[in-house]
Amino acid sequence: MPAMSVQETEALLPHDAVRYIKQLNERIAWLERDDADHAKHKVVQGRRTTSWLRSLKNPLRGLLGLARTTGVADGTTCTTCTPCPKQLIEDERLARIVALALHPQQGERVKPATGMLCVVIGCGPHGRNIAGELLRRGCHVRLYDALVYLAEHALVSIRETLQQLVHAHMLLPCDVTSLLARCTTAPSLEAAVERDPAQVGPVLIVEAVPDFLDLKRLVFDEVVDACMRRGVCPQGLLLCSNTLACTVAQLAERMPPAYGARLIGMRFLHPCWFVDMVAVSLVPPRPATDDFVAHTETAQTIAQVMCVLGLAAAVSDVGRLLSEEEAALYAVRQSMRVEGA
Repeated sequence: MPAMSVQETEALLPHDAVRYIKQLNERIAWLERDDADHAKHKVVQGRRTTSWLRSLKNPLRGLLGLARTTGVADGTTCTTCTPCPKQLIEDERLARIVALALHPQQGERVKPATGMLCVVIGCGPHGRNIAGELLRRGCHVRLYDALVYLAEHALVSIRETLQQLVHAHMLLPCDVTSLLARCTTAPSLEAAVERDPAQVGPVLIVEAVPDFLDLKRLVFDEVVDACMRRGVCPQGLLLCSNTLACTVAQLAERMPPAYGARLIGMRFLHPCWFVDMVAVSLVPPRPATDDFVAHTETAQTIAQVMCVLGLAAAVSDVGRLLSEEEAALYAVRQSMRVEGA
């Protein structure tokens, strides 16, 4: 029997069913476009990709049955697909034990304002998550995007995410207002990199545009031009690229040496929120040409920024991805901070 065409198949279905299927396909296509620019930061699990931020109301979901294969309170083992209340309680208890073992230092729920300025260039989903986590770590954040409406939309999106985190018991309601008070948009790169007298430490410029070499080079060329026009010296900057596919040497080869020495790879591991680790990479030294003094100063600046933000640098494991289990444990740790507030 010959296969039927799409038109013939649709003719056999009720009109409402055809419309419903088309709406589902459009919805799936929209989600794929929305996640395209940070797909490399997603966790591949089986045959599907998962996004921890879409499961905020159940952060223990990523533990993948850590406690469900163990005996419940009565000593029996439950293998049903739907966890019972006893299983959920045991899951949460063991997850807290694991979170405390992995993270003995709980830290603050929200760090107080540090006075450090962070400029996030690129207001896609990953850039917005980076901006929100930098706010939580005490930074003043300026958002910039070549498309101005994306920067304005990022403010709305960050507010919505913060409210979701409050409903998920990851933050307190009072945190939303205090964090958003330190987040602004900039109409131009020159306005974004300009320092305020009250700001301290280096200006942290985080590039979070799609992972294409030519595009990233163009962004850093414009950043350097803006800094030169504003008189921002290289020693007062730390240029960070949130890249997975490009090397720092490729990005720095066309930059002035003084600014190229201040360029590093700083990749925030998806989903960024509450994750205390970033992957850091530096320009490989070339003894014949590199200014070793400048690179030493950059390394010292990195250590200073990591200390202020409360981040750990995974220098030797640049290509790693955060597993869903690790992300869930970071979420458990944050919920414990909220309960202890």
